[in-house]
Amino acid sequence: VDQSVTAIAEMDLDGRFTGQAKVGGRLLAEGKLVTAGRNVFFARSEVRDAEGALIAFGSSTHRYREGSHAREGVPVTP
Repeated sequence: VDQSVTAIAEMDLDGRFTGQAKVGGRLLAEGKLVTAGRNVFFARSEVRDAEGALIAFGSSTHRYREGSHAREGVPVTP
């Protein structure tokens, strides 16, 4: 199996908790790419409990590190 990585630097991270999760309960986290330029991209995320209630959400801004601009990443060297 070929492996690759995409190196990024986090420029901004914002998160908010909006509810309480039950101890031992299942959580589902989903992250989405909002938009991407040549060097910078923006992402959004949500965390919901098993009933679908919003537990937390956040947004972030990232910059691709040198050599990591390709969507498939760069090969991992052993």
